[in-house]
Amino acid sequence: GGATALDVATGDHTSVTGETLNVRVVAHTLNVLNNYATQRFVVVEAPTISSGASSTITDAATLAITGAPVDAASAAITNPYALWVQSGRAGFGGGVRLTSSTLTIATGQVTVTKAHHLIDTEGAAFSDELTGIAGGLAGDILILRAANDARTVVVRNGVDNLKLAGVGSLGDFTMDNDNKVLVLIYDGVTW
Repeated sequence: GGATALDVATGDHTSVTGETLNVRVVAHTLNVLNNYATQRFVVVEAPTISSGASSTITDAATLAITGAPVDAASAAITNPYALWVQSGRAGFGGGVRLTSSTLTIATGQVTVTKAHHLIDTEGAAFSDELTGIAGGLAGDILILRAANDARTVVVRNGVDNLKLAGVGSLGDFTMDNDNKVLVLIYDGVTW
């Protein structure tokens, strides 16, 4: 909660080569008196880039950040994020903490929505094969693990859009416990 201290609405720009708006939040200390779940120092809503003619923006970012919040005195920050992207795709030049979600195989397929997924068998079967992955953009990195130690997921090489190291079934990857991790990179056609 809290009041909005500054609300800036920029106008249309006909010729822009750099930042449209540069807001500097000077480093400061927030003295908290109680526990609370979320503290966001700056909330920036997604801008829209529009053009009357065909235009290409090579790199566009809603926000550039120099670092994460730092705790001081008796304050403790459990999860200090320099950037907390609550929705949408982001590019990072530093470390990344990935949250996961569980996907259940349906007729050999899953559709990825994040960079880290736990994979479960269809109908909680003892064993299942993952033969194809839908979703993703070229360059995406995908981390897969088994969702359940009691069920085995076999990621099949050379079937549908999966191309793992090795030839044929020798390249299959068996996830029979949640400690086995498969990392894939999407080239726009195959994982």
